[in-house]
Amino acid sequence: MVKSNVLVMDFLGKDMINAPRLRDSNVTGVERWSEIYLEVIKIMRVLYQECKLIHADLSEYNMLYYENKIYVIDVSQSV
Repeated sequence: MVKSNVLVMDFLGKDMINAPRLRDSNVTGVERWSEIYLEVIKIMRVLYQECKLIHADLSEYNMLYYENKIYVIDVSQSV
């Protein structure tokens, strides 16, 4: 959430163990990877159409995979 140039963040993980990067996740199966791909496309569409931003460093290192959901991080690099 953003309000007046203040970014509110939350910890993603459990028992102080952070959520894995997509790069380090244990996702298997073509179907699940296809679903993840579509989730990322939707996130990028919202980022561009609603926020007027483009993530400047989108990669599997800047996405977290937690509880079967994708989270994009390092959004501060967006332009």
